[in-house]
Amino acid sequence: MCAPTVPHRPCLTAQLFAVVALAFASRELVAQSAPSEDGSAERQAAAKGATSTKSEQGPGERATLDAGRLDPTWFGEGLEFREASGIDYLWVRPAFDLDGKKLRFVPFGEVQLLGEKASKRKEKVRQRAEAVNPVLHEHLADRFRDAFDERISIVAEGEDIRVEGRVADCAGGFTSITMVGVIPVDMSHYVPLTVDIKLGDGSTGELLAAIHHRAVEDDWDDWLEDMVEHVAEKGLLKLYAKGRRATK
Repeated sequence: MCAPTVPHRPCLTAQLFAVVALAFASRELVAQSAPSEDGSAERQAAAKGATSTKSEQGPGERATLDAGRLDPTWFGEGLEFREASGIDYLWVRPAFDLDGKKLRFVPFGEVQLLGEKASKRKEKVRQRAEAVNPVLHEHLADRFRDAFDERISIVAEGEDIRVEGRVADCAGGFTSITMVGVIPVDMSHYVPLTVDIKLGDGSTGELLAAIHHRAVEDDWDDWLEDMVEHVAEKGLLKLYAKGRRATK
């Protein structure tokens, strides 16, 4: 017991209990914030994002992202897109992992010109997008093959994951052959596309990951290479978990 002759001094026993309690509380906070070796922190963050959008939007409300170029109906309703490193808008299903999977890349769908400025696009802009559209899935497959090497398989049938995409907008671009001085240069890759890419379960069609990105530096092929290498290094789930909720 504390001595009754010193009423104004704090009890030593109470002080010790307070220190112990503070230590336990601090250790609990550190454990909650520290990254886990098994990726559980990423799965928890992704799970939160997969379900939070529906609760935050009001009845009949639909978030407008990327000035209307991101059409949520193409991907699926109720997704929380995040601004991730190297990807403008990303959504990933919890626990999704590409390693060990068989991927089939199907031809991109019909070119779309979406967004607030779509009505101002000239017909030649659509034609430039349509000129590269038939080869986009092949380039995407090549980039995945190079970046992931033997970690994934590219197949023509029997896939675990079906990869499909479309052009959502095009801001212009060059003709296939452009004269640089007196030298003809192939500039077909320099078309500033906005692309949608979704990865779905090969059996059920369930959405596993969604990507919407603007190739603002004009060279869509360079962006594909950089993006896929980044995904192979970091993983889609980790990129999504560390991303910031997209609001515009």
